[in-house]
Amino acid sequence: MQIRGTGMVATSLRPYLHHHGDTFAFACGVAQSAPLGHEAYDREITLLHQALEHCRNEKLRFVYFSSGGTIYGPTPAVRDETTPLAPQSPYGQHKQRCEEIICESGVRYLIVRLANLVGSNQNPAQLLPALIQQVMNGHVRVQRFAHRDLLDVTDFASILDRLLAVTEFSDTVVLASGQSIAVPRLVETIQTILNVSAKIEVVDSGEPQQFSIDRLRSYLPNISFETDYPYRVIQRTISRQYGETLEHLP
Repeated sequence: MQIRGTGMVATSLRPYLHHHGDTFAFACGVAQSAPLGHEAYDREITLLHQALEHCRNEKLRFVYFSSGGTIYGPTPAVRDETTPLAPQSPYGQHKQRCEEIICESGVRYLIVRLANLVGSNQNPAQLLPALIQQVMNGHVRVQRFAHRDLLDVTDFASILDRLLAVTEFSDTVVLASGQSIAVPRLVETIQTILNVSAKIEVVDSGEPQQFSIDRLRSYLPNISFETDYPYRVIQRTISRQYGETLEHLP
């Protein structure tokens, strides 16, 4: 596998570097949904065209990591590969544009729409590390109605490796656990693990995110996630990334 990128997704795929010799993993795109200037999006589009041309010339399969959240826009529906796309944010609109470019490129592809990945070397502005840091700081602002599907990055990489072994044709697949946790409950879990109590400010906003993984299971029938999977992901993340800090907490 050829891997383009240096971030969390690219790093998680390094153990599979010698698998799937016909595959190019594009893991160097915009990785945060926070508002950015057009330069960041334009840079990804340029890199995307270059990578697709490389794949055309070398007859490689192209793997792109898209958004399982903002690309759909706000919707109460369970999200799957056929759910209409109606992104409201510049990031979501950008991801939709990238998907369209890939689908029209003539290159064999696998577009992976990801849930909330968590793991080592994660951008501190992303959901779980940001909430952990807020809890540590003693004050958390949380959206009452928000739900998120957490997926450990090591599990993601292992599943993708297996998925690449069985997908032959171009396709789009949601890669998630299929379990959503309410963000207020997520914050409670963080506090329990850290054994701290933060002041919680609850605002009446936020959107649910629930994903169907039926298509993923059509390729990998044995995929399963325990009912406590979201909580184990939180525990694993805190232990892995904040173990040294925890030793100094009261």
